[in-house]
Formats: sequence, structure tokens, C-alpha cells
Amino acid sequence: VKAIERGKKNIKIYAQETGYFSFIGTAISQDVYLAQLDNSFREEETFRDYDIVGGKSRELRESNLANILGAGFVIMDKKEEYFILEQRKKELAVEGGSLGIFGGTPKWDPKWIPGKEVDFPSYLQSHFEEEMSEELCLNPREFKFKKGFLVKNFTRAPKINLIAYLTTNVQIEEIATRCSQSKLAQEEHTSIFKVPATLEAISFL
Repeated sequence: VKAIERGKKNIKIYAQETGYFSFIGTAISQDVYLAQLDNSFREEETFRDYDIVGGKSRELRESNLANILGAGFVIMDKKEEYFILEQRKKELAVEGGSLGIFGGTPKWDPKWIPGKEVDFPSYLQSHFEEEMSEELCLNPREFKFKKGFLVKNFTRAPKINLIAYLTTNVQIEEIATRCSQSKLAQEEHTSIFKVPATLEAISFL
């Protein structure tokens, strides 16, 4: 994210292609042991460990350090009686085993030309479709984007998160059945949960 302009009705987000060292301010911070900040990380694990594969840096589109816009999905049934949470696989490097909302990382598209305006809502819609297909086996006709919120986040690598509020007309039992037959979904989570959309349930969580 190069810049954000907030108008009275619209918000413009300017993206820029970024190099490996553009995201983390110094090489030193890439080698800070993450366990001292969050004990869910393995001992002596660093940011650099998440961006090196076979001794080589990942390409920018796959980089965990270069992508600084995260997307989280609050998914509710059409009648807004419950929302859906996932339990992520324990083997996942970040947040493995945790219970929470679904999420994804928008990535730089090599087709984008620096300085040329990108229709961000259309891009986000395609990102939503990709994530909902992979994680919950939903097609674009089966969910609806209602609204979104930009949230600053200082606890994870992305500096800014887009929290998207989505509703679906597919029953969670059907979603669970589809996920149990999907290799992509099973790579992301082990279980999904139906949580009542009540203040009592949310407070308990």
C-alpha cells in the first residue's frame, strides 16, 4: 500500500510493487526472534524464515513480507443468525491451530502498470471469489459482499487489514460437506464452526 486517500464518500488505495527490503525497515528486524513477541512461534523463528524457500527469496507475489494488505472475512448466514469460524491446521506456519475468521492476502498482479489506476472494488471481488472458493467451496452466486472496514493492525506482518462482511445463502452443513471433499479447503482448516450471532456468544469467545 503506497497511500490511502479518504474522501467523504470513497476511499482510494494506491498500490505499489515492492522489493524484499521495502516492507521491513531494516535487515535486523527480519531476524528478530518472533517467540519473544508471540509464544505461538517456534524458538529462534524469524520473519526471514517465512520468506526463504530452498535458500531463495520468494517471488514478490508469493512473499510474506512484501504483501502488506491483509483481508479478513466475517461470514454470516443470509438471515444473520450465526457466523462461521475456522480452526486452522496446526501445521500452518502462522496462526496454526488457532480459531478465528477466514482470511487471505491480496497479491500484486504482474499485469498492473505502476501509475495506472486499478479498479480496486473489482479486484477485491475477484479476491473474495478466489478465497471463498478455496476455503468454503462457495461460488460467486452463493455469497454477497455487504460492507468493508479498514483496520490498522500492528500484531501481524500486514500493516492494514480489510475486514469484509459477507453473507451466504448456503447452509453450514452443506459447506462442511463440500469442504470435507476439497483438498484445497483441507489444506487451510481442520474444522468449521457455526456460532450464534448473539452478544452472549461473542462475549464468551
